[in-house]
Parts: sequence; C-alpha cells; structure tokens
Amino acid sequence: SSSSHTEGLVQTVGILTIKLIKGTKLKNADLIGQSDPQVIFTNGRQVAKSKVIDDTCNPDFKGENLSLCIESKSIPIKMHVVDIDTFSEDVLGDAELSISGLKSGADLDVRDIPLNTEGSITIALSYTSLVEEKVDEELDKLRSGQVCVDCGNKKIEWASVSLGAWRSEEH
Repeated sequence: SSSSHTEGLVQTVGILTIKLIKGTKLKNADLIGQSDPQVIFTNGRQVAKSKVIDDTCNPDFKGENLSLCIESKSIPIKMHVVDIDTFSEDVLGDAELSISGLKSGADLDVRDIPLNTEGSITIALSYTSLVEEKVDEELDKLRSGQVCVDCGNKKIEWASVSLGAWRSEEH
C-alpha cells in the first residue's frame, strides 16, 4: 500500500512540560523602569509563550506551566527571552535546552539556564512519553541516521512512515 497520504505527518513521541520558576539578573532593555520579560520556547513550528512580567529584571513566573509536543528528544528546545513594550520587542537573551536525557515519569529536572547575554532563567522540566521508551530511542537513532537492526518490522514501518524517510510503493 502507498504511504503518500501519511507523508508530512508529525509523529509526537512525548509531551514536555516546562514549569517556569524565575528569571535572575536579566538584561535591562528599558530606559525608564526595568524590562518586561516574556519567555518563548520553540520546538520546530511549535511555540509556547509565558505571561509577561512587568517592570523587573528578576521576574517571578510563579510556576507557570507551558507544554510542547516533542517529535524527537534529540532536537534541543530553543528558549528566547524578550522585553515586551508597547511599540517594540527587545531581545534579552537566548539559550538552548537539551532534553535527550529526560526520562518519562521521572522527577522534575530543575535547571538554571544561563542566557547568551546576561542573567538566567530557572525552569523545571518533566517529560511524558506517548510511545514505549524503546521505540522512542529507536526513532531518535533513525532520525540521527543510525540504522536500527533490532526493531521488529512493524516498528520500522511505523517509524519510516512518520519520518517520511522512505516510501513504500507497489509497482
């Protein structure tokens, strides 16, 4: 059977929950008062934005929870911190989060992430897998070009369809 109708499908392997705790000594981009920071997480086309915290370089995000669907744990999450003003948006800093080591159902992974400018953002990550961990790992290997030998045929087929890497066409 042709798999063309499933091409371009994004296969979610898990959900990443980001608990925003605080920002520390963020860059001040405002002439009057202090920055109004917002944290934006992106994963491919997906975007999750925090609330804006007014007039502070040390924002308390009060444990705000944001979620992203994960297609591959080997792709880092991008974190972008901006100062939101009425007419402009200044960049306060950027960082990348590696999530490859997160295990489904494990305790919160608390991290203080330094920005590439100044200051840091403290977050706690948790990951919920939607597929068996084994399949999850094999998919990551396939995505990074490592060949998977010990999968059953079904898993290989499922992985290849969702990745759009191979096409099975009958002649």
